[in-house]
Amino acid sequence: MTLADMADQVTERIGVTDDNTTLQAKKFLRRRYQVVYDSQLWSDAQVAVPYTIYNGADVIHVPAMLETILQIRVGASGSSQLLRQINHQQVFQLNPDALDEVGSRVAWTELSPSATLAPLVGNEFLTLYSTSVNDTGVEVRVRAQRTVAYGSDLVDWTVRVDGTTEVFQSSVGLITAVVNVESISKPVTQGEIRMGNLSSPGAVYARIKASDSHTSYKRVQLLRAAASANASGEALLFYGKHVINPLIHDNDVPQIKNIEEVLIAYTTADMLERERQWGKAQLKVQEGSALLMSRILAERTQKSNSIQIVPDTETYAEEGYVY
Repeated sequence: MTLADMADQVTERIGVTDDNTTLQAKKFLRRRYQVVYDSQLWSDAQVAVPYTIYNGADVIHVPAMLETILQIRVGASGSSQLLRQINHQQVFQLNPDALDEVGSRVAWTELSPSATLAPLVGNEFLTLYSTSVNDTGVEVRVRAQRTVAYGSDLVDWTVRVDGTTEVFQSSVGLITAVVNVESISKPVTQGEIRMGNLSSPGAVYARIKASDSHTSYKRVQLLRAAASANASGEALLFYGKHVINPLIHDNDVPQIKNIEEVLIAYTTADMLERERQWGKAQLKVQEGSALLMSRILAERTQKSNSIQIVPDTETYAEEGYVY
């Protein structure tokens, strides 16, 4: 079912089918879908994403489509190796030198997120602009960590977007010397807000959708660091949970199969609460919960019947790593 189909089902069940009621039903459906999507590691939401790194990079900005990282493999298809996930804090406490070791890749650890799609080289004139000429005067807040030469401190600044014209905050020299942009935040805008590079027209370092208030990309560090740069690239394969594809347009459908009746039941409850029909609303909540549990049990049964491939972990028992 599409978003429009589910909204029609909801309004028919409560007996009110005017345009305003349908619009409100769609709002509740979007919210309920987000909650249901976040509640489980759904099979339909799991994806494998190939990725290539160059020049021996060890800090990787994870593809934006991944919400959760479950596994990482390194190497060409057919001969790739599964990397072990380790706890960054424990490694730092017990053997911080392990973070700087050079050799074969054996593990990965998740770092703090970044607001940019890829690591910054540094000494760049970062800019902000919109894809819409109507976003003039919109304030965008940026927090970034400066390079060692500038004190390695975190600094906040505000940039007023001038439509599609690239602008930068020249009064704060830190923009030319940052190692990581930790956050970019904004109000709802007409267009997509992008971070670019004044010296590289067309380059996009970050993008925030018009309806979003901020951007955040996961980062991982591969251990060990590569012994030498590989100009032809090093293949990685990420496996994880896809970010939600929100139900925005009438023809949008949920990523999770057979979840529509769950969403319809919960949304019907929301609409009944809105009309102060508390008793009927509670019954619909119970119906939604029962349908959701049935869907979860079906998912678990499917997984238990699947063939499980357990990797050989003996080669990852490297001294100094905590698993």
